[in-house]
Amino acid sequence: MHSMSILLRAAVPALLAACAAAQTPGVLQFSDLKKDFGSVVEGEDLRHDYAFEVTGTGPIKISNIHASCGCTLGKIMVNGNPYTFNEPLQPGTKGVLQAWLRTRGYRGVKASTIDVFNDGQQGKVQLTISANIQQFFQITPPYVNFGMVSGGSNPTQEISVWSTQVPSFSITKWGEAGLPRAIPKGEDGVIQMSAEEQAKILAEDEMSLLPDLPKGIELAIKQEAPNRYKMVFTLVDTKAEGVFAKRLRFLTDKNRAFDCTCHAVVQPLIGLDPATHLAFGVIQRETSVTQQFRLVNGDATRNVKITGFKVEGCDQIEHLTVSAYSEAVPEKPGVEQWYLRIIVLETMPPGAFRGQVKIQTDHPQFPERIGYFTGYVR
Repeated sequence: MHSMSILLRAAVPALLAACAAAQTPGVLQFSDLKKDFGSVVEGEDLRHDYAFEVTGTGPIKISNIHASCGCTLGKIMVNGNPYTFNEPLQPGTKGVLQAWLRTRGYRGVKASTIDVFNDGQQGKVQLTISANIQQFFQITPPYVNFGMVSGGSNPTQEISVWSTQVPSFSITKWGEAGLPRAIPKGEDGVIQMSAEEQAKILAEDEMSLLPDLPKGIELAIKQEAPNRYKMVFTLVDTKAEGVFAKRLRFLTDKNRAFDCTCHAVVQPLIGLDPATHLAFGVIQRETSVTQQFRLVNGDATRNVKITGFKVEGCDQIEHLTVSAYSEAVPEKPGVEQWYLRIIVLETMPPGAFRGQVKIQTDHPQFPERIGYFTGYVR
């Protein structure tokens, strides 16, 4: 009995050490952590396989992988089969993380990271994939910006498009860029689609067009050389006030597309300055403050006057003085500049005040303009 007790006491430390070793998590060891493809032509899907091996004495589980950019996709393969997240990988197991870097629509240096989350000793391994992307199509200027335009006008802008990658190309179709499809995810947030399927959907979306031609813009395309085009954009729908924004896409016979964005801020033909509201800000008690709207006339065919006004939605209207007046424009004989003046009187009580004013004009298409005013008496 005594000898058995001695043997047990001697075996216990060894057993504890063995259990501790068995419980020590392994290490997800990658042969390389970075891949730089150098200079590449835009449009290619670049792939690199990061080889790994589980080292150490215990198994590990990979719970998820996450790319820092939608241009990068990843997939884990073990023994030639797709790996299922959270399956134990025993020491000595080898595999690869297949990574794709999409270059369509990007230019210049593009770098993305892929985080590999696991329950091994590191917890997370970060891989990097990068390339210096050269454009297949060159666009100058890179976008169409009409800037601030007046309602009723038809401004034009032109761009040049060419390619140094091919001696010639043809534009086969153009329209408004289609909307990208959502990549389905499970309740745990994990993408329920293989990397190949994702890449296919993304590539298809980058060549998709909406069914109808974009409204509000016209385009003239002239081929100046076999691999060079000039495009003249005309904004034809300036009746809608506010921001005009379109993303146009041009398909070519090279199974590639290029995009061009068009922007404009359409001011009304007959509008106000400030365009939205007068901000009186914070006013000291028993102080009078004056602000005014200016009637903006973008119609070169006629003079436009303020013929009336009406203040609405203001509970303190008796503490305001509102009047319309005009001033001659010296450089334009016979032309008047019209204003609507709002004066906050010294009697305005403390607190916030607000309202709107409907301004009548003698323009047949824009007989009424609405302005807002706000302020606070302290």
